[in-house]
Amino acid sequence: MRDTCGFPMMAEIIPESPEPATDGFFIKHKMATPEEAERRKLFGAIQGDWTYRDFEAGTYCVLDEKRNGMVDQWMSDTSMERTTNERALRQARGDVLILGLGIGMLPIACCRKPEVTSVIVVEIEPQVIALVEPHIRHPKLRVLQGDAFYPPFWGRSFDMIYLDIWQNICTDNWEPMKALLRQYRRFARNGAWVSAWLKDYLQEEARLDRQRSYW
Repeated sequence: MRDTCGFPMMAEIIPESPEPATDGFFIKHKMATPEEAERRKLFGAIQGDWTYRDFEAGTYCVLDEKRNGMVDQWMSDTSMERTTNERALRQARGDVLILGLGIGMLPIACCRKPEVTSVIVVEIEPQVIALVEPHIRHPKLRVLQGDAFYPPFWGRSFDMIYLDIWQNICTDNWEPMKALLRQYRRFARNGAWVSAWLKDYLQEEARLDRQRSYW
């Protein structure tokens, strides 16, 4: 890959895990050949799907969930995931709070920055923590099991707060995202950066949806 945006290659850090026989989360390493990368970019261009615009060949770490016999992807470390989280990594300093563990790509990258003092991650799924946390342990990092909508701590403040708990890019996420951002600003220090994954994009898409509905 040409540019990892400062993030590690997660397939080199987190091993694969078996697909569960019933419901549950698991880690897979998925390899995209140059031919497949070109097909995905072409498909994205035809469908108007920007998420495949910079797709590259390589081996990716993917967090999947099996539910009712179907498998859905929650997160990977493709170019889209890296570029859409790059601003959060640039903003990371001091004490950092991240809502949502995923494959741990952003937390471990934040820990490696000298200007970051500590990183707290809140993750609701114990199974995701068990799959990921043992492989990204760092003196600066603490992973808490809890629901982002009910903060499992009080009396703390942070220099950066970042919400990344949604599986899909969907304007339906905009209203709960707004509510959570308001809730977490109470934990922000003066000058803190408080945001969420794809916040600006979803805000604009929600505005356009309202405009289209009006007309």
